[in-house]
Amino acid sequence: MLSGGNRYRLQGREDWKGLSSLIKIHSHTEHLLEGRISEETRYYLSSLSRSAKELLEMGRAHWQIENNRHWVLDVSFSEDASLIHTPNAAVNFSLLRKMAMTLLKPDKSKGSLKGKRKRAGWNNDFLLSLLQPIHYYNPSIPNEVALRRSV
Repeated sequence: MLSGGNRYRLQGREDWKGLSSLIKIHSHTEHLLEGRISEETRYYLSSLSRSAKELLEMGRAHWQIENNRHWVLDVSFSEDASLIHTPNAAVNFSLLRKMAMTLLKPDKSKGSLKGKRKRAGWNNDFLLSLLQPIHYYNPSIPNEVALRRSV
């Protein structure tokens, strides 16, 4: 992808309309529990014209969000332990877990996400309080009645 003579010259650059940055991030990760260090190099193409420092900060912010979301999905929903292997089912259940997380996170009541998820399964009033921000349109049935019928 990069030409040998000039490491900043991208071959086929004209095919990448809007390309402003070719980013290479080399990371070292210390795995404390395993007592080892791993190295990884990742490459990104971007339309952003930013300094290397800004692009690195943006990359770190992105991965911090991704890692936090994955941790929540694994701890609260046991996503890594899922035995669903059919491709469509795995994708569908992953989407359902993310939707549930999106509904549970803003709730300010006491308890973990895992506990709130269980409470929503046991308590229809709590479930409806989580779904309240979602607006359903059915001109003949009031929202609360429509929601109660589906629970």
